[in-house]
Amino acid sequence: MKRVLVFAFLFCMVLLVRSGQGYRLTDNLYFAIPNDTIGCIDVILPGDSGFMGMGEYEYILTCSSNWSDLTEQIIRTDENNTVRIPICFSGFGRADGDCSPPFTIGISSANLGIKNEWNGGVCISKYPDFDIVDETAEDEDDVRDILDGNFDLFDIGFSLERMYSEPDESVIYSLLVESYASLTIDLNAKTGLSVTPTSETVYTSSFYPFHTIYFTVQAPSQSGEYAFDVEARVRNCEGIFCSKTARGTLVVNESLPEIGFSAYLFPKSINVKNLEPVLYTLTIQNHGKAKIFSIRIDIDPVTTTDFEWRDDVIVFEDSKETINFTVTPDKVSSLYEIGVTVIYEGLEKKASASLSTNEMLTDAMRDADSIKNSNSNLAGDVNSALDDWYNSYKNSDYGADLDDYTTLKDNFADLRNQTDGAGPPGPYIPGEPGTDGEDQEGMGWLWIVLIIIIIVVVVIILVIFFKKSKKTEETEEEYF
Repeated sequence: MKRVLVFAFLFCMVLLVRSGQGYRLTDNLYFAIPNDTIGCIDVILPGDSGFMGMGEYEYILTCSSNWSDLTEQIIRTDENNTVRIPICFSGFGRADGDCSPPFTIGISSANLGIKNEWNGGVCISKYPDFDIVDETAEDEDDVRDILDGNFDLFDIGFSLERMYSEPDESVIYSLLVESYASLTIDLNAKTGLSVTPTSETVYTSSFYPFHTIYFTVQAPSQSGEYAFDVEARVRNCEGIFCSKTARGTLVVNESLPEIGFSAYLFPKSINVKNLEPVLYTLTIQNHGKAKIFSIRIDIDPVTTTDFEWRDDVIVFEDSKETINFTVTPDKVSSLYEIGVTVIYEGLEKKASASLSTNEMLTDAMRDADSIKNSNSNLAGDVNSALDDWYNSYKNSDYGADLDDYTTLKDNFADLRNQTDGAGPPGPYIPGEPGTDGEDQEGMGWLWIVLIIIIIVVVVIILVIFFKKSKKTEETEEEYF
């Protein structure tokens, strides 16, 4: 009977608990997870410290969030030992709409003179989300506003974020731009370095979503680390989703790295409206002698990709290799987590990305729920505004509907100013009848009852099976 109870308990756990998802350490990373789940940020040392030299050193890893399972940890490692430390944020016991205070993850090493920090935040929501933005949140409300107000209309990034050069050397940065919306995007270089060109314009659409722009940067004569940023802004567009910045670092030194490798995945976060193939670029940067790498991919939830697991990726001395592949989502209003692992002689480097479908809708629904949770009397006005926008959105071309989306967000902002703390009415889905608070509450109880029934049925079946098995054993004993 004990075996039956243990099995039933495990079955319940499978039904009610989902495992955590891992993101790569990135500055200004904000994500939303459902309650009773865990979301993790993977820190990999020594790679994330930025140190590309040789030798064993001590690193101090810190996290300021009271939602996380790590406050401070000391790690000692070298270039031949990759250490992965997941910092996990728990949604257990938290309610839909809760947001953490902004957190800071720090990596420091006194011996190496390293002190780097990354900012972010996390919220609880039935609509998972992942955003990398240009701004830093000041409080919990800012974390919520960033996740509700930003969707990944496009992405921009360097194929190699960290470049190395000798003094006075010319370095070419490859800037990648991708969007499946019809957009005009203006690019402007932001740096104190000499760079050509200083500005550029690209045009994207579902037929021509991907562009590469080359910037030539003149390294200064003085050794050190120099920032090189390119700001991208969608023309005739308002909102935090209309701009992004690609951030690069130029490390100038007389001696270049002799060992190590890095992996970059682009785009890091992008949204599509239609279920179409999305192009990804994996760039492996190799320092020192030629190496043969293995590459692996993991997508959650599983969907179609033409990525090939390989053990024969050759990257020559002090060079890079680019591998293109596609991921095709198969569900609307979903978030796909994509993780690529690059391996060399047991050393691993991981790069992660997110692919969302219909994020304009899921962000709008999360925003709407937040307002109604603050004041149930506004449910009718919120649902009406959401329905009006959705009726236009579902028939529009991606990129042609930005003004309507901005208007919806402005209407929500006006309604939010009217909140007075009345109780929540329950979730609402635009375009579907019978989704007021009372109906949803009833459906919630139905789901709970259904789960209980399933568990009881499984337990009964197992008890019957156990009794039959026991009876069979007794019968066998009679014959022997």
